[in-house]
Amino acid sequence: MKKIILLFALILSASTVLAQDWVSYNNEEFSFSVDMPSEPQTMAQEIPTEVGNLTMNMFMVDASTDATSQNMVYMIIHTDYPKNEDKLEESKVQSMLDGSVDGAVQNVNGKLVYANNVELDGFPGREAKIEVAGAYMYMNMYVKGDSLYAAQVVCMADKDENEDIKKFLGSLKLNKAE
Repeated sequence: MKKIILLFALILSASTVLAQDWVSYNNEEFSFSVDMPSEPQTMAQEIPTEVGNLTMNMFMVDASTDATSQNMVYMIIHTDYPKNEDKLEESKVQSMLDGSVDGAVQNVNGKLVYANNVELDGFPGREAKIEVAGAYMYMNMYVKGDSLYAAQVVCMADKDENEDIKKFLGSLKLNKAE
């Protein structure tokens, strides 16, 4: 009987290890790379803004049906803003990041837990945590030139602060070449 239980435990742990093999996704068009649980689905959506219609390019893994996943959704969003001849002023960059956090909180009817200034590969950013109806959404956003990058992961409240959140958000790299 002990051998059967041990065999079952080994099979279960092996399938969990296999399910956790992540892929490194490299997007040359938008100059970023990130580790995700599987190859993301890609989609684009036009959104109206104060500066005109912008295209949100989204790269998403829906992990909500994966019993081994700690999180429900992993997503990278890339948006190009109209080209600016000059480098954006620091105050405009900060305003852009603040607006992104505020917009995300409003869009999901959530409550802001925290928002902190961060930097990635020399680019200014903001990390935020938003509480949303029994779940949490983590967002890291960065401004690179005229582009905004947002990495988002959503987990249920009972799986908050799991290691895969850090693994995903910590793996995002922005290529410095324009």
